[in-house]
Amino acid sequence: MGFDLSKLQKLAQEEIDERNSKESSRDGLKICYIGFNGKFRVKLLYDPKSQLLQRRITRHVVGKEKIPCLSAYGEECPICKAINEAEDMYGRDCGAWRTYGAKTRGISHAVIMGHDKKVFTGDNDPSIGDTVLLQYPMSMYNEINNLIVDSGEFLESIVALNQGKTVELERQGGGQLGPMTFKANVYAFGDEKVKATDDEFEDLLNSLPSLNDELVPNQLTSEILEKARAAAETI
Repeated sequence: MGFDLSKLQKLAQEEIDERNSKESSRDGLKICYIGFNGKFRVKLLYDPKSQLLQRRITRHVVGKEKIPCLSAYGEECPICKAINEAEDMYGRDCGAWRTYGAKTRGISHAVIMGHDKKVFTGDNDPSIGDTVLLQYPMSMYNEINNLIVDSGEFLESIVALNQGKTVELERQGGGQLGPMTFKANVYAFGDEKVKATDDEFEDLLNSLPSLNDELVPNQLTSEILEKARAAAETI
């Protein structure tokens, strides 16, 4: 019929470029979110800069913006305030909290050692050996915390040594399959080596961006405050 579809293709490419841009953190690490059921094996990486293995982040999604919840900084959050005011005015069934309410996730640096197909959200599964920024629900965050405590004297082998244990993470359930569950267990079948040499692994740990700077800055900035105020006015 002779339609000019070039604008459609251009728009699609722009959205692909925008998505790919958002899937990389500031220092170029791919962001991997556990979006589908399955198992994957990782070397969780201790971050020497922040002295953390994982961190909680809390953000609102307003339009296309992901904005830190200011309550995480000990400040009154204008977005939370706007949500509460909307529900006071229109009732809880108005959907303000469901649409704009803050969600808390866990993040950690990791090397992918193996994974089931299609376990990650998006169509660009990470490759074996990739260093990534994992993002996951609080259920998985709590599982990893339990693993940290239960590992005792073996924790260094799991998170800070080149040759040692890896961790198998699993998501199951959801929808018609019942409640969604997350598990984190030390992989039982032997030790694994991440890099060819211990020096390379040490360089990897030291080159990681601080976990305190990933996705949500550890300190409140004027830019975050301005974005939160502007977003609140749209609710």
